[in-house]
Amino acid sequence: MRRVMIPWSGGIRNATVGPWRLSLVAWEGSQVLPVANRSESVDRGLLNTTMVMQHSGMDGNIPPLDLVCVGFDLTGIANAVALKERNGLSKDTLFLESQLEAFWKPLRSTPASRLRISFLNDLITSENPRSPFTFLNYLHATKRLILYANSSQLRPSREMFSDYLRWCATRLQAQVQYGKMVTSVQPLRDGKGDVAAWEVVFVDAVTGEQNAVTAKQVVYAASNHPHVPKVLRAPALQTLVLHSSEYLQAIPTLLRDNPRARIAVLGNGQHAAEAFDQLHGIWGKHEVVWFTKDAVLRGDDETPFLLESITLPNSPEAQTVPPEIRRRAVNAAAPVTSSSPIEPHLLRQIYDAQYDFSVKEKDPRMWRFQIRFQHEVVHAERMADGRVRLFVQSPENPNEPATFDAVICATGVEKHAHYRALEPLQALLDGPGITVDRDYHINFRKGVLAPGCGIWLQGSLVDGADQSDDSLLPTLAERSRRLAESVMHRRSEQTRSEEERSARL
Repeated sequence: MRRVMIPWSGGIRNATVGPWRLSLVAWEGSQVLPVANRSESVDRGLLNTTMVMQHSGMDGNIPPLDLVCVGFDLTGIANAVALKERNGLSKDTLFLESQLEAFWKPLRSTPASRLRISFLNDLITSENPRSPFTFLNYLHATKRLILYANSSQLRPSREMFSDYLRWCATRLQAQVQYGKMVTSVQPLRDGKGDVAAWEVVFVDAVTGEQNAVTAKQVVYAASNHPHVPKVLRAPALQTLVLHSSEYLQAIPTLLRDNPRARIAVLGNGQHAAEAFDQLHGIWGKHEVVWFTKDAVLRGDDETPFLLESITLPNSPEAQTVPPEIRRRAVNAAAPVTSSSPIEPHLLRQIYDAQYDFSVKEKDPRMWRFQIRFQHEVVHAERMADGRVRLFVQSPENPNEPATFDAVICATGVEKHAHYRALEPLQALLDGPGITVDRDYHINFRKGVLAPGCGIWLQGSLVDGADQSDDSLLPTLAERSRRLAESVMHRRSEQTRSEEERSARL
């Protein structure tokens, strides 16, 4: 057993943590980034008391926290707002966020300058338009309401919406520890053998130190991590391969150092199209080739009628299920024309640009900006001159080489990485795998949990084509409302159980 210090501004308690079974590496491919001032961004708010926890059970003298929330990005902030609306965000609530505070981004970066949805699809408006956390109240509080109204924009810029999320995070005054990657959630049993709390084990992204904290309730907002194809994961390629959610900061430096850089874009659908179009809009002499598996680029089917059927279902049965399930049912009834659709306006913009190139040059392989359909990268290697050589498979050529200075992967995100941290719960589940109910609470076997104890998992119901922030926002407030009401309901069960015990003679 060893003693650890748990960063927690609400006061530290003395804690003992048992032997660890997991590696200090939280996620495959994770990187440790430097922090300019570690004392401010990581160690700020260290405790002056000591929190005591036992790896194998509960200590009745040391109460666990009320709630630990894993993740403080878009979903995590929405959950915090929903809990705050119900007076459920107590001082014994802790958020663990894997991003370092100096690099924290609440909204996933994409090349698109504006959201694809209305500003009314914010964190709370559809559930409570009078909430102090609405986008309109943010505009009023920051003295931007008149300016925004004069712009006649229904869709806010991503920069402004990110600032709105930061504003909400500040107003929440939540206890957040950044740079903490959760590696395991372990059940802790009380004297009756019931699971009464959870031990959340996490690793510090800077120091690699492994710590833990206990809580009666855990909300796991399953974050999606950038996915890079296996052929591009070699350590030698690390400085040459960028994900579409991260590349915007690197491109100016690349083009400044090499104005004639050749850049490859890999992927299908909206994010690949955004990256290709954004690079086309940068003045210079660089060249871009977009490799896509699709035979043709298609527009999306996200019409107002489809969105209404998801957010405002007609039947009472549909209203009881989570919005992710409703979207899945709608897509099954009327399948989209493409597995990787693109916004029609962006599609037209790309087509017009390609047409302009065709007027000046008949051979598409001579264009500075090319789209290679039905092309897939099957191998990659770093060259002696520091560039990357891609070997591309197409119907005409099974192994065509091409050399680039950088590769941008618009290849989506990793799903279900959270299952690694939740593996210790396997013996408690009501079934062979992790499933959730309509309020995102994990389905445990009956009688396993003590009153008030529980784990909620968000993100497991989302389909692969429905992982962007733009797709999430229209139903985000409902998702968070369902979760918050379930959390508060289980807390009331614990209160009733304690009242019944105290009433006994």
